Amino acid sequence: RFGKISFKELENPEGEVETLIKCAAQDMPAFVHGKQVPKYTPAFSSKLQNQQWPVLVTIKPLRSMRKSTLNFPMPPTRHMLRRSPTHLISHLLGHEGSGSSFSLLQTAGLLSSLSAGCRIIAPDQTVFQLNLGLTEQGEKEWKMVVALLLEHCRLISEEKDLQRHWDESRILSEIQFNNSSPKQAYSFAPTLAQLVVSRGTKLSLSADGLMEKKIPIIDDVVSCLTPENCFIERCSEGAWNNMEAAKHFASGFGKKTEKCYNIDYYL
Repeated sequence: RFGKISFKELENPEGEVETLIKCAAQDMPAFVHGKQVPKYTPAFSSKLQNQQWPVLVTIKPLRSMRKSTLNFPMPPTRHMLRRSPTHLISHLLGHEGSGSSFSLLQTAGLLSSLSAGCRIIAPDQTVFQLNLGLTEQGEKEWKMVVALLLEHCRLISEEKDLQRHWDESRILSEIQFNNSSPKQAYSFAPTLAQLVVSRGTKLSLSADGLMEKKIPIIDDVVSCLTPENCFIERCSEGAWNNMEAAKHFASGFGKKTEKCYNIDYYL
């Protein structure tokens, strides 16, 4: 058996996906796919971070890399399936065309890759992130790279007409959805189960691809894209060596050890 599904049912080419959805949808908790939205209690706040923002976490890499991540905790968005504000923000910040932040930083020789999206989409919270692949020069000037991206976030908050950007993002997602290839049931089952739990059976596959035409309300999301609500992860040999050389840390900060995996990091 595969969970509650027999292998015989999995081998049925006509009913396999339907069977998987039905099994995954059993015994749903009340908070899933918009039935009930828990109260948002931020995990990060100024009083917990000694008024120091943005918070910087430095990790020693196990292999050669120059990676930085900007993380923004924000209220839950999982219930906003077909009018997702983070979908629009990802489209704007992750744009790689002419005039984009990525294009500017890549041309300057500071950035090799950039992606934007949600790191956590939980019933009670969302964490939006920007993943940066830095060049050797970008590693040296990482503060300037971060400052430029935060300025991009500020410009988005001041933009009054985002409908055309939403339309562009919505159409691109619909094209991708309509041209996606079928997947093998066995390998697709875990992903499908997660989608059913978070989106329900009706929108489990189409929520990302078939967006509503009306632009989502993004004020609550954009207001979180600030230095005062950001924690930055740096993972590179250079970043680690810089922290090793530092002599003074504020109370509660400094070198620490992650309890589960026994990994050292600097806060």
